[in-house]
Amino acid sequence: RSQKMGRVGAIITLLISSILCVHADLEEHRYWRILAPGESRWAVIELRWLDADLQEISTMGATTIASGEHASWSNSAAGMDNDESTYWSSNLKAETEDRWLGVDFGEGAAVAVAEAEVMQYNHEVYRVFRAYLEYSDDGEKWELQDQADLEVECDQCELFWEKIPGEPQFDHLDFL
Repeated sequence: RSQKMGRVGAIITLLISSILCVHADLEEHRYWRILAPGESRWAVIELRWLDADLQEISTMGATTIASGEHASWSNSAAGMDNDESTYWSSNLKAETEDRWLGVDFGEGAAVAVAEAEVMQYNHEVYRVFRAYLEYSDDGEKWELQDQADLEVECDQCELFWEKIPGEPQFDHLDFL
């Protein structure tokens, strides 16, 4: 019995170590973004970046960046202003390819992002079901850190945060 308890203890220790080391190999980069692959009318109410301890990373002094802006009142800063009454969108009237919203932490600055959380509209026209978390050191060449399947439909639900990375929900063979 004590041998069995010893194995159970070893397994529990291994699981706890795995959980604590999930974000241990994070790298620091100047630029971070979330990208919605394919065509969409994606609108983001809020976006926040989390460190290895899953604490929010401050974007004070950083520059918000985006694939475009619909109007001055829906610019990239509106997607990271902690105000659920504002939002970012690159174009509300037409679908565009590969919309993204991100942050430039500034020259000489580098930040390790473990996860991103996004809050999007409940309306199916302005939601996406897949998002990529990407980084860059020059703002030109982007690398994939992780990805997530987001909720497909949420017409009756309240606003909520969706994590990137997240648990796979769909078959992604059509994206390859």
